This record gives sequence, C-alpha cells and structure tokens, in this order.
Amino acid sequence: MYFPGNVAAFGVAVFVIGLLCTALKMDRGAYRHAGFTLAIVMLVPRVGNVWVIATHRFFEVSIGVVVGLGLSAAWPERTGGPAEKTGDSVADLGAEHGT
Repeated sequence: MYFPGNVAAFGVAVFVIGLLCTALKMDRGAYRHAGFTLAIVMLVPRVGNVWVIATHRFFEVSIGVVVGLGLSAAWPERTGGPAEKTGDSVADLGAEHGT
C-alpha cells in the first residue's frame, strides 16, 4: 500500500503512531522518535535507484544522530530539582512574606 507524501496522510500516520504508543504504554520519548522516523521516511519522496536512495537516507540519518549526540553532550539535560525549597505549605509562604 502506498500513500503519497501529503499533509493529510502524514497527520493520520502521526495519529495512528500516537494511538499505538498509548496502547503499548510507551513514554513520550518513544512517540517523539517514532514521529521523527515517520517524517524521515514519509516526507522525503525520492525517485531513482533504491540502493542510492537507501544509501543517501542512511547517511542523512547518521549525520542527524551524530549532530544530536553532539548537542546532547554540549548541553546536557538538567536533572536537578528546584533551586530552593520555599516551604511545606501555603501558610508557610504567607508567613515568609509578612501576610
């Protein structure tokens, strides 16, 4: 079955991927990566020798992975909590501000 690269088909495919990830109880990261993969495969239609297309797509994805890993290493995700704890209750917050 072949669907041409258009917005409606892409939207339906993203929705189906969302339903599938929800049904399998996957986290948002899995849904995000599935969407990236769908965009790479579906939104760049090519005409020509399938081996040349596959080789180009392999290098495109490989470059994307290397750039993504480099950016992740340069700017790691923050995993710490809040900068400071202000209190345990709303009443404590009012007492700190003199109300």
